[in-house]
Formats: sequence, structure tokens, C-alpha cells
Amino acid sequence: MRQLIEELKEQGIIFDKGLSSVEISTIEKKYDLIFPSEMKSLYRKALLISRGFYNWRDFSERNTQLIKQVLNRPTDSLLNNTSEIDWSESWGSEPANQMEREEVLREKIQSAPKLIPIYSHRYITSFQDRENPVFSIVGSDIIYYGENLISYLEIEFGCKSRSDMDITKIEPVSFWSDLL
Repeated sequence: MRQLIEELKEQGIIFDKGLSSVEISTIEKKYDLIFPSEMKSLYRKALLISRGFYNWRDFSERNTQLIKQVLNRPTDSLLNNTSEIDWSESWGSEPANQMEREEVLREKIQSAPKLIPIYSHRYITSFQDRENPVFSIVGSDIIYYGENLISYLEIEFGCKSRSDMDITKIEPVSFWSDLL
């Protein structure tokens, strides 16, 4: 982890001191989320605060509203544009009725695993018992952008090429992986 932090610093990424366990607990309660273990490990060592990252330590009204908006952006965007979602075979037969189709999609979106923003429109799931892939999400355009948090940061900031990513190693995430 330290090597990654040094490589990111060489790329111009700005860090603040790491979050304490109390700060992490406060953040998780405030935003109703649980950081995955790899994110907690990184954030305990150093908090990325360069432009585009989310400053989880800043509880100002403006920043809190921004983070809440970004937390909801993927699901809000899909809920407002269900017609842009391609039906996945894993969801069963597509309803012939448009209203039924939209209702099924709304239920799937609302029950999808929670995503946590990392940087700009890059998100990670919060599973604790597995590696979490990183998704790039803009509306209904969704791709994998890292096998895990470390892989993602290396790819995003030029320490590693996206072509080095092995998507066969990624354990699919309910609903989100279906949209790829």
C-alpha cells in the first residue's frame, strides 16, 4: 500500500493524513455505507484529496450534500432513464409491457448493491468478504475500470495500463455487472 501511495504522489496526487477508526465509523454512519476493507486500509494510511476525489473528512454542508448526491447519482440516473437500460438475460424474460419492464427495472435498481464513489464517476461496491471491482459509471454507460481498488488506482493514474486488467478475475456484482 505504501508503494502505491508513493507512486500516486509521484503522479501529483495530494494526500491528507489517514482517517482514524472513529472518523471512518462516523463517515459510515453519516452516509449509511460501509467502506470495503481495502478502502479502509488505504484511507487509514492516507486520504486522497486531490481534485476529483471525495474528501470524506470534510463535513461542511456543501461537501456533505455533494457526497450524498454522488452516492445517489448512479441509481438516480438509471431510475430516470430506464428506457436506456438493455435487458439482461440473467433477469429472466423481458416483460412485453413497457410499464411492467420499468417496474421490474426500478425494483432491481433499488435493490442493487450500494456503490461508493472513489474519484469522479468511478465507484466501488462495499462487500466485505471479497475483492470489489471498480466501475466507471456515466448514466447507463458502465464498464469495469479496475479489478479492485489498487488495480483501479494504478490504472487511473498511469502506473498500469487498462489493458493489463484481467476481467476474468472479477467476481460479478449483482445488477451492476449485468449492465456491462
